Amino acid sequence: GSSSVLKSVVDINFHYVTEDFQPKKKILDVLEMKESKTAINYRKRVKETEKHFGLEGKVFSYTTDNEATMNAAFSNTERNGCFAHIESKASKKSLDKQKTLKVMRSKLRKISKKSNKSSKFMYAIQDQQKRRGLRIL
Repeated sequence: GSSSVLKSVVDINFHYVTEDFQPKKKILDVLEMKESKTAINYRKRVKETEKHFGLEGKVFSYTTDNEATMNAAFSNTERNGCFAHIESKASKKSLDKQKTLKVMRSKLRKISKKSNKSSKFMYAIQDQQKRRGLRIL
């Protein structure tokens, strides 16, 4: 992913179930990806984090976005696609079938992209939301 300060990052989360079957999760690491964002480099970063936390050989499944780089980094037998990404793609296909919704979605994406690249723009939007009594996400 990319941060709002235009740095490429990979975050590694650990989901597990306790002995009494309680689901838990922890953020293990958020790493800046200064090197090229290739499947080999992503996989290397994940393996380094597993080793650092003593998880080598204990991980049986990886959940990633559904982009080609992640598909190449992890085999189909060890990788799950992220449901939120799958849902997003399905919504896009549905919305894009109707011209008005496609145009609206396109405009909202432009606003979102600008907000993600400009903290000044993001704060201006948040100020407008506050003034209008809207919930800030």
